[in-house]
Amino acid sequence: MPSFLKRLSGMTSPKVTVSIVSTDNLKQLIPCLESLPEEDWLEVLLVDNASSSPLEDKLRSRFPRLQVHRTDARLGFTATHNHNFKKARGEYVFILNDDTVVRPECVERLVEFLDTHPDVGIAGCKLVGPDGQIQFACARARPTPLTYCFEQLGLDRLFPGSRMFSRYFMSYWDHSDSREVEVLSGAAMMARRSLLETCGGFDEGYFIYYEDVDLSLRSIQQGYRNYYLAEAEVLHYGGQTSGRIRPEMKATEFRSAVHFFKKSGSLGSGGYFLVKIVSGLGSALRAGGFGILSLVFPARVENRRKFIDYMRLFAWHLGLIPLEIRPERNALA
Repeated sequence: MPSFLKRLSGMTSPKVTVSIVSTDNLKQLIPCLESLPEEDWLEVLLVDNASSSPLEDKLRSRFPRLQVHRTDARLGFTATHNHNFKKARGEYVFILNDDTVVRPECVERLVEFLDTHPDVGIAGCKLVGPDGQIQFACARARPTPLTYCFEQLGLDRLFPGSRMFSRYFMSYWDHSDSREVEVLSGAAMMARRSLLETCGGFDEGYFIYYEDVDLSLRSIQQGYRNYYLAEAEVLHYGGQTSGRIRPEMKATEFRSAVHFFKKSGSLGSGGYFLVKIVSGLGSALRAGGFGILSLVFPARVENRRKFIDYMRLFAWHLGLIPLEIRPERNALA
């Protein structure tokens, strides 16, 4: 590593472009930016996704080299990152969530790995939550309608050691060692810019969710391998601070899953109705569970909130209420 770091430090043009998107999340964005190396070989591109007040005004004095583009309207995760991809100058693009903190030498390890493994298209990080637990979403298998159903019914959590029920998140593996995998997490992944250019970036058919699954598999289709690097660690809060499940986002996740399954050809005749029914059933079971908990422990407000959230999601599955987040076009001009 020392000789490699010496070569990096001698660079005067970007080797790595960091792509970040943020909306009204200054509290987590600042520690994220502070955790990145302040080096000439790294540039940071931030899309301010129509925050209530411009982020650049609050960041410019602290991060003078940060490049900020503000959208006029709220866009999806995919469209905003694609904007950064087109502006990127680095050989590698580090796609990073704004609710992360990059551990020391994480970026350098990813760069060194990609430099020495030209057959790898995307390298992913070990995601660790604030509770110190590894988030298994950082390295996954290709999802199928069946594994999606297992997840919606909670069977992967009930049987974490099962290679059948837990195949998607591979929770039978502790994720403590590096290995080749099919799917990496878009919360912290480094991709070759040439791959992104060939693939056209993220598929904007996904507003958010499953875009990293789609990109990972397109990397494999291009003849690359995807690799999970356990020694490249990132702290990922992952929305854990809200205490809510946000039914609109869960509905969006369902739409993204359906889009992926249709695109990959794995959603056969009647498959849509199967995943729709199972997803609705999963929402009903969770609503029932949190409803019971709210009665047993009335002082715990989060149980009542989750009961309401899952009931709204169940009502959406029944077609009783709308739940939708719409991207607004032409905001990145």
